[in-house]
Amino acid sequence: MKIQGKTKIVGIFGYPVEHTLSPIMHNAVFEALDIPYLYLPFAVKPEILKEAIFAIRALDMVGANITIPHKVEAIKYLDDVTKEVKLIGSVNTIQHKGGKLIGHNTDGKGLVVSLKKDMGFRFQDKNVLLLGTGGSARAILVELVLEGVKSILVANRTISRGINFVEEFTEKFSQTRLSFIPLSDIKNENDLSRIDLVINSTSLGMKGEEIYDLPLELLPAACVVYDIIYSPPRTKLLEAAAIRGLATQNGLGMLLHQGGLSFQIWTQRTPDLEIMKNSIARVIA
Repeated sequence: MKIQGKTKIVGIFGYPVEHTLSPIMHNAVFEALDIPYLYLPFAVKPEILKEAIFAIRALDMVGANITIPHKVEAIKYLDDVTKEVKLIGSVNTIQHKGGKLIGHNTDGKGLVVSLKKDMGFRFQDKNVLLLGTGGSARAILVELVLEGVKSILVANRTISRGINFVEEFTEKFSQTRLSFIPLSDIKNENDLSRIDLVINSTSLGMKGEEIYDLPLELLPAACVVYDIIYSPPRTKLLEAAAIRGLATQNGLGMLLHQGGLSFQIWTQRTPDLEIMKNSIARVIA
């Protein structure tokens, strides 16, 4: 990729951010389509998030992706957000347009498309166990509801946060049964035998951690386990689920599809997802 005077910057803000594969896939398709953009990772500590977001405007950047732990906090510093972001309460994509910073969220849509295309999963009337209550969980829950799931059981270690999370979205989505259980109590949950899909939306597993409290043996044989983490490609959760005989999927598909949607927001063009996919495959092979 040639760096020229007309080259513009796109980036990803997170902390940590060293694990991200987003620069690889976006730069591959920028180069293939001869778009003079360069995608860079920025390790942004929480205390300088405001300055980092304002720098998008100051440096005339095209925009940025937002990842852990900034997806909720970032909304405070934007000029406008989409209807979806207002509903979700978190942002993963910032568009710099006409001097304004506009927030979008492609996370939930990326996960839904990944499960549909990669695993043939159908959401209508399904029961879901969602681990976590962070920015990704918010986007995922909204898209699950829009896809017509029957119920969502939210499990989280911090009880107060989990209760508030479920109460907030119950007010927005009365048509879907939402409930909360502390992660430490989940082994006593009778409804696990009815769960069709488990989604880990937390960062647990990124550094080799195990989710000790999750009793995979209580899940039905047809249950799918999806971990939004893609680095490492096989978390302890996915390893344990595979041993149990459950179908598993990591977050690479979600990364690919949400990235494609972000690309469209920044460029108004449709990316070649095969180029993006192949660029990632070469790195993780």
